Amino acid sequence: MNSLSLTYNGEERFFEDWGIADPRLRLLSRGASSLILPMPGSDPTADGEIPDQGLVVVRMNRTFKTGTGWDVGTIIFQGRRTDLSASARPEADYVTMVISDPWYDLEQIIFQHVWKGWDTVSQSLVDFYFCRLNLFQDISAGPGSPWTYLSVANQIAQIITYARLCGANLQLGTVDPIWNVPIQTATAISCAEAIRICIDLVANSVTWFDYSTVPPTLHIRQRPNCTAITLPYAGGDSFGRDHQTTDVKPLPQLQASEVVLQYEKVSRVNGADNTLFFIDAHPPGSQGRVKGAIVAPINLRGGTQNSTEAKITSVACLCATVGFWTGKLPDLARPEISGLAMVDATINGDAGAHPNGVTITDDNGNPVSLATYPYEFKDGQIAPWMKLGSGPAVTVIPVTIKATVSYDEKKPGSAVVDHSVPAHNISTQTKLTNSPPATYSTSLYYDAGDPVPLGLAHNIFDSLATLQYAGQHTIVEENIHEIISPGRVLNLAGGKAAWATMNAVITDVEIDFTNGTTVVSFGPEKHLAPAELIERLIFWRRRNSDDPNRRNSGS
Repeated sequence: MNSLSLTYNGEERFFEDWGIADPRLRLLSRGASSLILPMPGSDPTADGEIPDQGLVVVRMNRTFKTGTGWDVGTIIFQGRRTDLSASARPEADYVTMVISDPWYDLEQIIFQHVWKGWDTVSQSLVDFYFCRLNLFQDISAGPGSPWTYLSVANQIAQIITYARLCGANLQLGTVDPIWNVPIQTATAISCAEAIRICIDLVANSVTWFDYSTVPPTLHIRQRPNCTAITLPYAGGDSFGRDHQTTDVKPLPQLQASEVVLQYEKVSRVNGADNTLFFIDAHPPGSQGRVKGAIVAPINLRGGTQNSTEAKITSVACLCATVGFWTGKLPDLARPEISGLAMVDATINGDAGAHPNGVTITDDNGNPVSLATYPYEFKDGQIAPWMKLGSGPAVTVIPVTIKATVSYDEKKPGSAVVDHSVPAHNISTQTKLTNSPPATYSTSLYYDAGDPVPLGLAHNIFDSLATLQYAGQHTIVEENIHEIISPGRVLNLAGGKAAWATMNAVITDVEIDFTNGTTVVSFGPEKHLAPAELIERLIFWRRRNSDDPNRRNSGS
């Protein structure tokens, strides 16, 4: 068996010096990997030298020489003690210690992210953490700006940053899937579950830790970017690894002929609902009407628009005409009046040259120009949002209009002029406006709803395009040559020609150091068959009442 050492709290010993026998290592993608350390003969009533949650480092092929100390060796695992089970039996006492890698930390931390909320003390919006989640929503621009999408990679980075703040012993390495997916709501889920949601749709993704760094580094890679390893089939290789058993199955049923995502948004405009459809398809133009197509509906939160209208009634101000004055002063419209005439129709002319002209003044006696206010206001309500196109605001001004007129007056019931009325001043008060007769409207509230994350169909199609293989391969060797882990893809030498380049995604590895066996399980996650993938896509549904703007604005 390989020489293995364990370090806790700065003290390093070989496994046998810790009382460990028959160690087994299981490495998982999308789950907590664990090192099982049986300790036969240990006192089941003792607490053990390594306390609960104690951090340990495990090295392989480590040697110790008196005087020179430990050589370099290879770090093959890091984690914390998460379990200690004891068994007292007549034949022997038994203790088993379990070390779990940092994915365990992610499982123990409830993910929360920032919401904007009103602080009654400071009377302002403040940031606070809340476990009700809008995954993939970016509000970093602040309350005054619309939210945007966080990519899968950026959402995972946010989760890891939060987990580290809460004590998780890890750091983030390379994350391949830079996808945009719709907002997903969730409540009180762990950081591990949040990451699984992030990569649910990424059919060729795998998670793994590089334990050689401090702290361990989490990588999330897609199949084309994983390093390949070739193991022997029906024989051995130059590293002393011999084939024991193999099960291999190609999965052509996972290759989608088309991916068609049918987005639906129910938007409300002034109380009326309108259904909008958007299609994201790959290959372009696909309709999902062929065998092997993945077709899934995805509900997006619809938009909302509320608007209001205001009507202005006005007429051209013709105050230099007798018709204007007969309308204002009914006495001038009597049948006995004839020959009504304006003495001077000049408006706001020089007082010396036009002493009998028409004047228009405001309440302070200042002249008002018909070039600015050409209409007489009749009816309507003025609001601050009303504007003349992209120009000035609609305004109304009270004015006094004066003119000089003359006319003849006949005897009642007679056509004979009784007398002439010489030039004299008349006046009226009214309101002028710069608005012609018009109906104005404005949006009181507008929210476009969730954007459509175009390109998702293409990403899903590509992640399924290359033929995948599932199965299990077991090798045996006197000493473990290397730790094979998720994050690599498997090829087999000496079997079918296709196996030599199948690049099967490794998702689960079990290593028995005592017997020198390594069992490599490979293949996509079980939920990524077309039917299950459609269920995952449909899971991306939102209740229309969930308004993510509340997280950004606090209202």
